[in-house]
Amino acid sequence: MPALIDAGYGMERLPGRGRANNWLISRNGRERRACLRTAADRWIAFPPTGTGWKTLDEVDIVIIATVDRVENPQAIEIYLLGADEVRSHFQAAYKARQAAGQRLTKNFGMWVALDLLENEDVRHAGSGILAGHEPAARLSLAELDGADEAIAGADVAGRPRDQIVRILDAARGAVAEITGLPVDKVRLSLSLDL
Repeated sequence: MPALIDAGYGMERLPGRGRANNWLISRNGRERRACLRTAADRWIAFPPTGTGWKTLDEVDIVIIATVDRVENPQAIEIYLLGADEVRSHFQAAYKARQAAGQRLTKNFGMWVALDLLENEDVRHAGSGILAGHEPAARLSLAELDGADEAIAGADVAGRPRDQIVRILDAARGAVAEITGLPVDKVRLSLSLDL
């Protein structure tokens, strides 16, 4: 997480189970446990356990790396929020969905919007996780090392499959830079609705 290190945070990756992305972060002599969530669509998920929340109940801080906006994003924003506050949003979402008779599956991620969505749709209960918060760090997409050049340099005259591979490779590199993960630990999927 180079952006947080640049902002004065010490970061140490904690060993975890499966694909857990947990960290020990420190600043001004204070250490706290944190987990990382990324959001290309400005929604994040935690799985309910029946008595709480997987990963969320094990940390003090939730680090959220998200695009500044879904349509035509210009930057990646990094937020640090108290786990108690994030938990309150997920609890509100859980209770609303339960009251609406939705089936809630243990250990299966439940998604909550980072932006406030004010309407009667039960899926929007608990939304607004980032309301009133400023990012701890902001990274311009245009400035990320090599990502724009690699995407712009894709051979548009080449085979479509080769173009897609080059674009996804560039995106994997950008995500690895943002999260501090090795490129080989970043997996992206592509879906086309034709």
